[in-house]
Amino acid sequence: MKNVILIIICGMIIIQAQIVDLQLSNAQHETAVESSIGINQYNGDIACAYKVHNSSNGAVDVNVDIIRNNQVIFNHRILNATDPVIDYDGNGNVILCYLHRGTYDIYIMQSTNNGETFLTPVLAFDAQNGWEADKQMMYIDKNPNSSYYNTIYIAFTFLKADQPSEINIVRSTNGGESFTGALRVSQQSPLGYFVSGVSLASDLDGSVYLFWYRELPISENDHTPSKEFNLYFTKSTNGGSSFSAETVIEDEFIRPGVEVNNYYLIKEFHNQSGFRNAPFPYAVFDPYDESIYVVMNAWGENVPQFQSNNYEGTENANNIVILRSTDGGGTWSEKDHNFACDVYMPAIMIDGEGNIYLTSYDSNILSYDNYENMTALLRSTDHGNTFTKFNYGSNFVFNAFVVYIGDYFGSCYYNGKIYSAYTRQLNGKPLCRKFLPELAPLPQAVT
Repeated sequence: MKNVILIIICGMIIIQAQIVDLQLSNAQHETAVESSIGINQYNGDIACAYKVHNSSNGAVDVNVDIIRNNQVIFNHRILNATDPVIDYDGNGNVILCYLHRGTYDIYIMQSTNNGETFLTPVLAFDAQNGWEADKQMMYIDKNPNSSYYNTIYIAFTFLKADQPSEINIVRSTNGGESFTGALRVSQQSPLGYFVSGVSLASDLDGSVYLFWYRELPISENDHTPSKEFNLYFTKSTNGGSSFSAETVIEDEFIRPGVEVNNYYLIKEFHNQSGFRNAPFPYAVFDPYDESIYVVMNAWGENVPQFQSNNYEGTENANNIVILRSTDGGGTWSEKDHNFACDVYMPAIMIDGEGNIYLTSYDSNILSYDNYENMTALLRSTDHGNTFTKFNYGSNFVFNAFVVYIGDYFGSCYYNGKIYSAYTRQLNGKPLCRKFLPELAPLPQAVT
C-alpha cells in the first residue's frame, strides 16, 4: 500500500493516500481541462483524452494519451476539437468522440492497434444549418450477453437558434463505421426551459437509461432561466430505437451551482469567483444487484453553512445527491450526503464486488484569495447509504478568480484500482491536467 495518513475531521475518519501524480500536460501557453478516461479490459492500457487551449493563438484542440505501466506510449492531437469522450469497445479498440470546434458536429475516431494510430474520423451527427451539438456523452455496451453488445450510443444537447434545446441520441451497431439519424428523447420544452447534461447507462438486458437536467424559468410569465433544475429520465428496451416518455425523477429544484458575474459556477468563492463548469448527472448500473444509480451535485441543498478552520467567512457548500432504482427505473429512492466539507463534480463507478465509488474535487478555503483543493475518493459498501471518504493526490491551490475546469471529470475502475484525471494549477500556470496512475482502493475505515 502507498503511504497512508489518518485524519479525523468533524467526527468522520478520512484516509489520505500519498500518490505520485503522472503529469500529462505542461506545454507553455496551454491549459488542459475536460478529461475522459477509458481502460482496455484485455491489457490494462489507459486512454486519456482532454481539451487543451492555447492562450497565445486561441487554438482549441484535443489531446489523447495512451498510457501503459504509468508511461505515455502514444500521444495524438486532434486539431480544432473539443468536448472529448474516450473509451475502449468490447474488442479492445479505442473509440474517441469529440465535437468539431468550427461546425459543432460530432465525430468519432477509432484505433484498432492499441492507440498507435487512429483511422479517419467518422461523422456521427451533422448539426447543419449553423446549429450546434454540445456536451455529448458516449456509452458503449460492453456486456457480451447483451443483445446490443458493442453498440455505441452518443447522447447530446442539440442547440437550435431561437428554439428550445433538445436531448438527442445517435447510435452505431457496426463498430462506429456509421451512425443512425438523431432521435429526440426529450419532449419539446417551452421557451425559457433549457435541457442539458446527459448521462447514459445500460443494464444486463441491454436496456438503455438516459438522464438529463431541465432548467426552469423564473416563472410562467418570466422566461429568464432560473439556474434551477429538475432531473429527467427515459429508457429504451430495444437498443435505442425508441424511448419511453420522459419522467421527472427529481423535482426539488436541484441547483448544482451559482451564477456570478455572468459565469455559472459549481463552486462559489466569496461571491466573485469559483470553478466554472456546466453540470452533468452521472449514471452507472450495478450488475450485482441490478440497481441503477445517478449521482449529482446540489449546491447548498440541505447543506449547512460551510466554515473553514483557516477562513472566517462562511459560504454554502456542495453536497452529493444519489438516486437509486431497483426496479428498472420504475421508482427511485434518494439519499442526500453531507460530508461536512465541500465536494463537487462527482463521477460514479462500481467495483467487482458491487461497492460504489465516487471521485470528486474537494475544497477548503485557505484565505480570502485562495482555495486549497485535492481530489476525493468516497466508497460505499451499503448501496450508497453511507460513505467513507478518502483524500488522495497532492494538495493544490487555485488563486481566486473564475476558473473554467470544464464539464467532464474522467474516472474509472479497473482490476481493483481507481483511475482519475483532474485539473490543477501548477508552477504559476492557470491549469494543467494531472493523472493519478494507480490508486488502489483502501481498507474500509473503522469508526
